[in-house]
Amino acid sequence: MYYFPFIISCFIFLSSCSFDSGSENEKSEDIPLNILSQNSSNQLSKSYDSLQSKIKNTNQKVLGDFIIAGKIKGASGLILQLQLPTPNGISVLHQTTIDSLGNFRLTGGLTFPIYMYNLQLAANSDLTITLPLELSDSIHLNTSLSTFAQKPNISGVQWSKQANEIIAKNYMFKKRFHEISNDKNRSEDQKEQPLFYLNDNIDKNNIKSIKKNKKSSYNLILLSSLFPSRSLEEYDKSNLPLLKDVISQLLQKFPDSKLITSFAKQVINFEYAYQEFDLINSGKITAPDFVAINPDGNEIKLSDLKGKVVLLDFWASWCLPCRKENPNVVKMYHKFKSKGFEIFSFSLDEDKQKWLKAIQEDKLEWKFHGTDFKGWAGPMKDIYKFEGIPFTVLINKDGKIIAKNLRGKTLENKLNEIFK
Repeated sequence: MYYFPFIISCFIFLSSCSFDSGSENEKSEDIPLNILSQNSSNQLSKSYDSLQSKIKNTNQKVLGDFIIAGKIKGASGLILQLQLPTPNGISVLHQTTIDSLGNFRLTGGLTFPIYMYNLQLAANSDLTITLPLELSDSIHLNTSLSTFAQKPNISGVQWSKQANEIIAKNYMFKKRFHEISNDKNRSEDQKEQPLFYLNDNIDKNNIKSIKKNKKSSYNLILLSSLFPSRSLEEYDKSNLPLLKDVISQLLQKFPDSKLITSFAKQVINFEYAYQEFDLINSGKITAPDFVAINPDGNEIKLSDLKGKVVLLDFWASWCLPCRKENPNVVKMYHKFKSKGFEIFSFSLDEDKQKWLKAIQEDKLEWKFHGTDFKGWAGPMKDIYKFEGIPFTVLINKDGKIIAKNLRGKTLENKLNEIFK
């Protein structure tokens, strides 16, 4: 559910089939930033790609040096690395060997005004701490092999106390998170709630730390906790002003940082997305009407279902994530159809036989199935502003949009709320 450390962890990643200019056989699975509006997602992706292309340019000018030195008891002979996260994995920038007394000195050049780096011991992901290194930073550690990731005892920089406190507070939560995530005896459903609980506690600790240290550079590491970790419905909107304040402080301090600028754009886009969500949630936006062709070749309209709570479901026979979600859609239909719930499935299929076969195979037994046989070339993606499927729009009895892109348990919870 979460990706860390590089794209902010508020973006929940779900598989979908995305728009491209090829044929339906060329459609591939994509991972959109599905909390934001699709337009915002494109902007963030471009910003991220642009930033990462700069990271991969090894000929960048060195702007300043850093020093990380100190003592790690019991780590004699082990390798300590400074790592840079990239889209292609971890890049090792500098490394040193711990001497026989546990002493080390790691130094080198930096090509960014500030960035997030991993300091990793013995090529062990469990022995890793994340640092926001600035130009000319001189950091000291006084720790041991057994306490490296829990109590590094950082000193020498303005954010030392904050980092030591938050690393210690979150250590057990992160350790347990890692254990549950890798527990092969639990299903994904069994992992979900305990992982949510642990992540929520980490977020609470991080937010408290940010509030106490609003001007700290270390907030760059904690920034993700001010975004929603799951859905906008569950987001504490009181975090939004704090998020804007923190990113403003970082921009003032590092005006030339492409990383901070990238995150600032994410904040702007997220604020826009939340305002859009708030407007939708208020039920003030009317769902655009349209005409589609049903399996019998007759015209049907969305407005034919006015007076019902409608799930407008965009899908296609060739979209594997859509087919995977269909059993849940069928389940919702059976559970709520007697209460005034209806489904309008709009397919992006261009082949009628494949469309009809998928309807039969997935037991999509509701009446309202439609398409225009135009695939991605049709107007629906522009009318409803989506670039990946499955994509859903929930519409109330008055024809107003009340939610977008709900699936799985989130969809069921929303319908339970409506029909309680």
